[in-house]
Amino acid sequence: MGEAKRQEKAYQKARNDLFASSNEEARIVGKTATALFDGFILPNRFTGGCYITTMVLHLFLKREYEIDTKPVVGFVNDGTDNIMISHAWLEYEKQKTDLTLHVTERPDIQLQGPLLVLDRVLRPGRVTYSYHLTRPPEGILALQEMHASVVARKELEHQQMLARAANEELLIAYVDGAPPHLGYHAMTAALRTKLVKE
Repeated sequence: MGEAKRQEKAYQKARNDLFASSNEEARIVGKTATALFDGFILPNRFTGGCYITTMVLHLFLKREYEIDTKPVVGFVNDGTDNIMISHAWLEYEKQKTDLTLHVTERPDIQLQGPLLVLDRVLRPGRVTYSYHLTRPPEGILALQEMHASVVARKELEHQQMLARAANEELLIAYVDGAPPHLGYHAMTAALRTKLVKE
């Protein structure tokens, strides 16, 4: 059996075990969450949508089944550093459902987490995220350090751009050094095409 088939079989078993051990309402929450993951998130490789996904799931369960859940906006940490990123997940009976950390746009930067439904890992990830309602002190410090680094880089860039704007040779070298699809010829070709049409 190939790895993909083995993972799918493990996922189906984890889902079935969750449904079998849940009461009627929790089973509806679990089935609805996995249907959203299987039917929308996974096939569309939908990434970066933790807020909308959580809120849609919350509203659907309330409108269709009159089940009360809580959309939570807090922070997650992947355990590799102290950076806390803003994130949303759903809670039902204090159990977390997080459908969006398992599929990430840049898995090399934002590591893949588990598919979590009612506190159960249905698909493992590369890391296990911790969930926080507020940033702890070490998370605040990491954010301040990151901001300082970004501000320092932007300040350096600003000084370089001031010099280029004041010196025609530096300006031309900068424009000529741009990637072809973003440079002078690409932009002026688009300009000429647009100007001809007007």
